Amino acid sequence: MRILTACMRRVRELEEGIEALKKLSYEDLLKHAIQQERRNFELENVLSKRQHDDFSILKKKRHFPFQQYKMRHIALQFAYLGWNYSGLALQGSAQPVTIMEKLLDALEKCKLIEDRESLNFTVCGRTDKGVSALGQVVSVVVRSALLSGLGVVEDSGPDAEERSSMLVLPGFKSQRFRTPNWIMCTF
Repeated sequence: MRILTACMRRVRELEEGIEALKKLSYEDLLKHAIQQERRNFELENVLSKRQHDDFSILKKKRHFPFQQYKMRHIALQFAYLGWNYSGLALQGSAQPVTIMEKLLDALEKCKLIEDRESLNFTVCGRTDKGVSALGQVVSVVVRSALLSGLGVVEDSGPDAEERSSMLVLPGFKSQRFRTPNWIMCTF
C-alpha cells in the first residue's frame, strides 16, 4: 500500500511539473532545457568518475604472499545439512552449488589455499543431491606458519612462527559452519 501511495504522489508531482512547463514561454523553455542538459552532463561526469574509482579499487587488490609460508597437509572432518546443495563433489558447472565449492570458497577467502588449480585435495566418500553427512573427511594442503612437524611440507616457503587461526582470520564470518574442527594427519 505504501508503494502505491508513493507512486501516486510521484505521478501528481510530475503532472504539476508538466503544468508548470506549459505556462513557460518559448525562451524560458529553452533556458530550462539548457539547464537540464548541463545538469545531465555534470551527473554523467560524476557517475563515470565513480565507476572508474570503483574499478580502480577492485583492480588494486593486494596479492597475498603465499610464497612466504610453508605448506601443511591436514585433514578436515566436517558435517553438513545437504538439502540446499547438489552433493559433495565438485561438478564443474557453476549452477549446482556443492559442498566442496563452498568449502573451497571458504579456504580461499581465509587465504589458506592460493587457487583451486594448484590444490592438492582428496575426498573420502561422496553424497548425492540433498543428502546430509556426518563425519565427512577431506585432506588438503594449506598454508601454515609452522617451521617443521607433522604434516608440514619441508620444501615449501621460508621458516616462520605459527600464529593462531583466530588471529589470522579476523574478518572471516561463517554462515553455515558453526564449529570449526580440524585434526592433524599422520601422512
